[in-house]
Amino acid sequence: MQWIRNGKKYDTDTAELIWQEYNSVSVPPNEASKSIVRKFYKKRSGECFVVVETKRSILGVERNEKKPEIFTFTEKEAKKWAEENVSVSEYEEAFGKVEE
Repeated sequence: MQWIRNGKKYDTDTAELIWQEYNSVSVPPNEASKSIVRKFYKKRSGECFVVVETKRSILGVERNEKKPEIFTFTEKEAKKWAEENVSVSEYEEAFGKVEE
């Protein structure tokens, strides 16, 4: 997937996937199951972004419920987001070792 934001290109095929989370959402029994997938990427330039996909699954066929969303971060914002959402090892993989 590719986006252009503020004159910069964000591409999930060339960025490094650092972290991902898959959450199932409770829905009534007569509706298709729903899930939200969040993926945190780091570009070669050091910029980071999160892609959020909302999916519906009917009889084993999964489809995007809406167009995937992208959230871009400055390095400072990305570090703050990662501190609150990813493991220590994933954080250090993205930003380097942190002193104790």
